[in-house]
Amino acid sequence: MQRDVRTRGAGAALAAVLLAGAVGAAAAAAALGAGAEVPIPGLPDAGPVTATALPLARLAHDVLAAGTLGSLLLEGVLLPRRGRPDPVGIGRVATWAFAWAAATGVWAVLALSEALGVPVTDIASRGSVWFLVLTSPFTLAQVSTTWLAVLVALVARSQPSLPVTRALLPVALVALVPTAAVGHAGDHGSPVVGITSLSLHLAAATLWLGGLLAIVVHLQGRPDLLAVAVPRFSRIALVCVVLLAASGAVGASTVLDSWDQLVYSGYGLLLMAKVLLLGVLVLIGAGHRRRTVGAAVAGRPGALLRLAMGELVLMGAVMGLAVTLSSIGP
Repeated sequence: MQRDVRTRGAGAALAAVLLAGAVGAAAAAAALGAGAEVPIPGLPDAGPVTATALPLARLAHDVLAAGTLGSLLLEGVLLPRRGRPDPVGIGRVATWAFAWAAATGVWAVLALSEALGVPVTDIASRGSVWFLVLTSPFTLAQVSTTWLAVLVALVARSQPSLPVTRALLPVALVALVPTAAVGHAGDHGSPVVGITSLSLHLAAATLWLGGLLAIVVHLQGRPDLLAVAVPRFSRIALVCVVLLAASGAVGASTVLDSWDQLVYSGYGLLLMAKVLLLGVLVLIGAGHRRRTVGAAVAGRPGALLRLAMGELVLMGAVMGLAVTLSSIGP
């Protein structure tokens, strides 16, 4: 019974993050008027299915990447383990990673549909241009991420030792880099700085969201484990926040041609909205450190879990904004 309750709670938390992300992405797209354009007769058009599903696939990719990294962080760092991680816990890592790989594959197919300007069902009819698209930097980046996610899943499924589990964490972090390398950060005057700052930004955001998601999803009903994991994660989250702010500022300076764009462009306004929401998240995190962490250590995790659910929903909305920002560019 208790396990069924935890499973339902885990599903609810994941669904809440994905729904909030979808709403955030849709609201950002609506604010920019994205998707309102009428297809021009004679020009390639992938159709409404691709237009709707593409940002959702990117969102699923990001959330499942966070789930994978958070579960690895939980099993390898946050929980007291000796010898080998808990078989159930490391099995969850494999599940997250396989789902991450699948979402990346779906995202790649939908991006291929958009690049070819044909619906997903008609991709096979454009075999003559497949080679050009499949060898593009974006496609190669997605293939790299997919295989690294599969590698993490297969190793986790083999019930590895604790050192190997910890070694999987940087492997999963490296899987985030290809997305940064082919994004807008590399299209400006300082591509190395832009790609590096975006990679650090993605790593910090993914670990922050993933660690909190893993705690809420996997440690419900386990106050003994929460008492150990929460203080450790609180320190890691603080580092993630500092890294997120610093890398975001550096990244914005390389992407924006002038700071006026923060006010006079749709991209800049969305970026400011994202910064505002991140500020709210920082305040919530400060509230955790002052009030709920101590209560969780004392065996009263209820307030922490309730506040963390609200924090996850807000993080999902921020992730949805980020998906829209990454798709439109400055």
